[in-house]
Amino acid sequence: MKQVLSHSITLIPDTDTLDNQYLFHVATEVSSPIIVDLAELLKNFRNDRVEFRKDYKLWNDVYPGEKEFEIFQSLVECALLEKRKIHIMNCTLREEVQITQELYTSLGYFDVKENRFIVPLKDAPVTIGVNIRNLMYSTKDYKSKREDICFIPPPRECAHVKALFAALNF
Repeated sequence: MKQVLSHSITLIPDTDTLDNQYLFHVATEVSSPIIVDLAELLKNFRNDRVEFRKDYKLWNDVYPGEKEFEIFQSLVECALLEKRKIHIMNCTLREEVQITQELYTSLGYFDVKENRFIVPLKDAPVTIGVNIRNLMYSTKDYKSKREDICFIPPPRECAHVKALFAALNF
């Protein structure tokens, strides 16, 4: 079994080195009175005019990233204005990560000594979550996976996936 850390993957002593088991630590103290699922909100903005079955790359346009970002921005602004804690699930965009990073920097969560963010999850006004499928797939996978990866929010461009992976190291 291997343990996945922010900067490496290490073998756990006294376990089989050839197994495919990984240990992740999940932030359990992320709780919020307001939990918003972007996947549910995006369903209201489905673009039925896009014929994605002819070209599955167009699934990305059925639930456009611009609309997702617009919703995300309004949720963050509302939470900060009302001084309420919010957890936003199913983020997929690089811009969403950048806004969260800027917010955490302005709140002083960046530790220069460790060169990373140390976020007090119980007190952070905004926390975000990612669907693991959005870490695994990007638009380049549509050709091989076709309908198998037509989920909401859809896989985005590779640059967005890289930003989500980088955010794991916050």
